[in-house]
Amino acid sequence: MLLTPNPRVVMVSAAEERPVREHLAAHGVADLPLVIDPDVYEVNDIAWPPFAVITDAQGTVLAAGGADTPQRLNTLLRVTSYRGRVSPAAPA
Repeated sequence: MLLTPNPRVVMVSAAEERPVREHLAAHGVADLPLVIDPDVYEVNDIAWPPFAVITDAQGTVLAAGGADTPQRLNTLLRVTSYRGRVSPAAPA
């Protein structure tokens, strides 16, 4: 599924910046915006990563939950598609 229009992905991590940057570079997304905060999960009452929050352009949370598998992430995207905010990707 693809977010529309103009999706923006931001990586948030509680880890040290250098290993996270190395991991992103190894996966071809070195330019992904990154926010590092050692308390980010506790402060926002997030159980543990990977966790996805899908918002609209105004920052309204449309869906949030664990995203430890592609299937779970797709489920979150489908929830938002019912609200007309996400469109399905073309079949592979």
